[in-house]
Amino acid sequence: MSNLSLQRNKRGRLCTNMRYNLPFGIFTIDKNKLQRNILSICRRTTNKKIGGFANQKISDELKSVILELIQGVRSERIEELPADEEEFINKIITRSGVTGLKAPQVTYTDKELQNKLSVNLGELKSGNDSKSMKLETKQILNVLSKKGYFNEYQVNHISKSFKL
Repeated sequence: MSNLSLQRNKRGRLCTNMRYNLPFGIFTIDKNKLQRNILSICRRTTNKKIGGFANQKISDELKSVILELIQGVRSERIEELPADEEEFINKIITRSGVTGLKAPQVTYTDKELQNKLSVNLGELKSGNDSKSMKLETKQILNVLSKKGYFNEYQVNHISKSFKL
């Protein structure tokens, strides 16, 4: 049997050659298929397919989120994915046991943070109530309050007003 082709044995379906797989928690993801926007997940130890995760076509956005997660960076774009893809990637993260993802490191000046906060509050006021927007606004508010720009009362007032 060829090592590169999909093989079937008595116990189930095997993935392609392991040297082309990217580690992802207790799973591996087929690198060649991922490049073609096909997600193929196998167990790292046995190289067998995972029940409930058949090969499936994925969007470019989901592919880029998966590549960031493989690099160990928690993608902020997970919340921006369509609901079904967000649920799917969260299911994969949970089942794979991936932990310790680093948040992307972005540094802003105090003035940039203040401008970003005012833009975010404007978007929230105009009706953009996405989870990622609320989370980012709350994080900026916390950073600015730690730097002394807002006191506890002001932070609580803004949080309640915008339901953060």
